Amino acid sequence: MSLRIAVLNDYPMGEALALVARGDYPAHHTWGASRFEALGARVVLMPFLGVGLWKSLLTQLITFLTQWRFDVVYAACQSETWLLARLRCWGLFRRPIVAVIHHPIKGRLRGGSSYFKGHDCLLFLSQLARDEALHDMPGVADRCETIAWGVDLDFYDRAQNVKHDFGQGYFVSAGKANRDHQTLADSAMQGQHRTVIICSSNTAPQRYDRHWVTVASDANGQAMSYAELTGVYRTARAIVIPLQEVKGLAGLTSLLDAMGCSLPVIMTRNRSVDVDVEALGFGIWVPPGDVPAMLSAMNRIGSGDTMAREMGRKARAFAERHYNYNAFAKLVFDRCVAVAQVARA
Repeated sequence: MSLRIAVLNDYPMGEALALVARGDYPAHHTWGASRFEALGARVVLMPFLGVGLWKSLLTQLITFLTQWRFDVVYAACQSETWLLARLRCWGLFRRPIVAVIHHPIKGRLRGGSSYFKGHDCLLFLSQLARDEALHDMPGVADRCETIAWGVDLDFYDRAQNVKHDFGQGYFVSAGKANRDHQTLADSAMQGQHRTVIICSSNTAPQRYDRHWVTVASDANGQAMSYAELTGVYRTARAIVIPLQEVKGLAGLTSLLDAMGCSLPVIMTRNRSVDVDVEALGFGIWVPPGDVPAMLSAMNRIGSGDTMAREMGRKARAFAERHYNYNAFAKLVFDRCVAVAQVARA
């Protein structure tokens, strides 16, 4: 009988898998689950009831009460297994648990050792988060590893060109969390660089010159599909990832988009991002909130097409070698198989 993997996340995975199957969404947003059946497993989707503590609690209770349906739990987000981990520590939940860790473990997840000991495998997207976890709980090193979230390169290759009104050769930033779009807008206006900002209402810049900066906010009914967003990327000069100063992981989705679209990156330095875009030759780091540094980076990449194309080529080559989605999915699958075999023994 094939391995049955229960999949949990903090957004509806059923919808994500359906979009991937239609070719409308990059598969890396299913965190490996889109490949599990091809690898020989059966996916059992746990219900997504919404975001928040109590809804997560209810989903985990349903998972606990229906554990006969699956052999292993795989959570693509660290916040979705805190109760199951405690129940496993207490011997009440019998299925092994694998979880992807995006950020340093804190709050209710950090309360005691049960979160760590209740998981059979913790897959960290950030070395910093893993180091902090092992500083708190050095005895769980054998179940903690750092992995690279792989990008679905095929999606960007087959995505159709979608018409838009932004022209070409602009800088683009697309993001709704932890973004500092005011620094980007100020830099674009000072340098007279055409810039497109795709964001939520709470991350939109408050001051900008519409001659140089175009803001597409979901508050104005301008939310984009991933296919539309990819069309905007394809005619851009570079992707900019302007971040607030945060300790946790931020900007990684946009960084993968840049790799997939063969575009250079200007990115606020974030200690939790393990890819050194500058050392690898396809990006420029800037400090948080630093308009002169952001402007200098935009001037450099905007000075000529040859440099931008070469940086984009390096971004794509790096993804092909080290950030491949199929390799990520296989690694997650292998860890699920391994912990299930140990549990059966």
